[in-house]
Amino acid sequence: MAKKTKIIIIVLVAFSIAGFFLYKNKDTKVTYLTEKVKRGQLIQTVEATGVVESANKISLNFKTTGRVSEVKVKLGDNVQTGQILASLEARALKSRIADAQASLQQAQANYDKVKAGASIQDVSVSENNLREKETALIASQNDLENLLSKKETELKSLKSTLLITLNNEIVIAEGSMETVNNILANSDAQETLGSSNPQYLIKALNSQEAANAATDSSRLAIFALETTNSDEQIITAADNLVSVLDQVKVSLQDTLNVLENTPTSYNLSETELDTFKSSIKAEQVKNNTSRINVNTSLSNFSNKKAVYEELVSSAEDAVNKAEKALAVAQSQLDLKKAPAREFDLRLYEAQIKQAQANLSLAQSNFEDTIIKAPSTGVITKINYKVGEQSSLAEPALEMISEANFEIKVDIPESDIAKVQVGQKADITLDAFGDERIFGGTVTFIEPAETNIQDVVYYKVTVQFKDKDQVKSGMTANLTIITASKEDVLIIPLRAIKQRADTKFVEVLENNLPAEKKVEVGLKGDSGIEIVSGVNENEEVIISEVKK
Repeated sequence: MAKKTKIIIIVLVAFSIAGFFLYKNKDTKVTYLTEKVKRGQLIQTVEATGVVESANKISLNFKTTGRVSEVKVKLGDNVQTGQILASLEARALKSRIADAQASLQQAQANYDKVKAGASIQDVSVSENNLREKETALIASQNDLENLLSKKETELKSLKSTLLITLNNEIVIAEGSMETVNNILANSDAQETLGSSNPQYLIKALNSQEAANAATDSSRLAIFALETTNSDEQIITAADNLVSVLDQVKVSLQDTLNVLENTPTSYNLSETELDTFKSSIKAEQVKNNTSRINVNTSLSNFSNKKAVYEELVSSAEDAVNKAEKALAVAQSQLDLKKAPAREFDLRLYEAQIKQAQANLSLAQSNFEDTIIKAPSTGVITKINYKVGEQSSLAEPALEMISEANFEIKVDIPESDIAKVQVGQKADITLDAFGDERIFGGTVTFIEPAETNIQDVVYYKVTVQFKDKDQVKSGMTANLTIITASKEDVLIIPLRAIKQRADTKFVEVLENNLPAEKKVEVGLKGDSGIEIVSGVNENEEVIISEVKK
């Protein structure tokens, strides 16, 4: 009887608890915090703080490459704004100017002839000119075909060399990692491995795992090139192998650090420990050589590919120009055989303008072979002598100009991809307060990283546009405008949700949340751009509150 009473009591308690929760859930209400989809301007910025520095050094270079024909200054010379400092050999460009001037004169003469009426002699000249243009077109087409054939042969050879290099150097990387794996797993060393500083062993094991995975992945990518190896694929594989070799380099150094902190033991003799260290150092030498080999082979292929692309582009331009010249010659002949009309006169007027444009272009190209002083100053360095080949990678001259000011700031790697040379920057100086905003421009981004307390940064230089009252040493606050879009749909970033690879938002439909798949664009300071999925003024759910 007592047992039945206990069962009844338990059942009643259970029903009471269930009823309590049903009552509680019945009274629970959910409200949603929403915000309307807005249309407007979205700005993305990167902020940093630095110190104003004096920026006097100016690097000067030609806008094109060539052989230096003249250097008009010496070290220490004072120069004035606009003064010619150096020039390249430009006989071909001078010839083009002469050709363009002749073409302009010819266009003018043709106009005068058409206006005066064609003669038998005029028609004969035009016929001869047409034949010359036909011959020139055939010659330029032949040049293009020969160049394309040469390009295919040479690039095929360089690509084959690059593929061989990748296969050779991945073997070196695998051998290095095999050495690391054997040492870190050596039974004789297990008792004392890295015991002087266990942190080195933890770091070495992590870098070992990352380098092994990267090496295996690179091996698969290089193996895949045996069946399909487009230029993009082989360049990507080479860049990836360089990255892998960097990871192997880190693993080798971490392993060496472990060995440096490993004492000898009964099982691990001093000789065996020294042998391990020597093995790692030997692999480090191989690793450095491998990185040089891959970079060299990749550079040879990429540079030659770029050279041929430029040459082919120039050859195609020559064919296009020859075709246009032929068409012009044909038009001239047709027009000379026909009586002068107003339409004909307008056509020859257009040819005069075209000839004038070609002359301006030829003169502009010639100007690219001359370096002029951008401001008054003093010459501090001359990198080329007369007769040497110039390079776009190294400035021809350096000078110190009148004082200017710049700011160098450290941008974290999470933001550096947004920053580009030429972007505008708003600058405030603590000395003037937030109300005074100075204009600035990003002028340089160092390619090498800077480690600050184990965080990777990249140094960015911003130069003042308005330097009035600015002084060296002032504390500067920068806001670099990295991207901006007008008239776009914007919602708060926290409204975006993601499931697998799909991004979506929740909107209220009949007071209940409903999902809508969205495509996003620019991530700005005040929200994120919505490319598609929701409409303006539609309300998206930001959060929910239960009462």
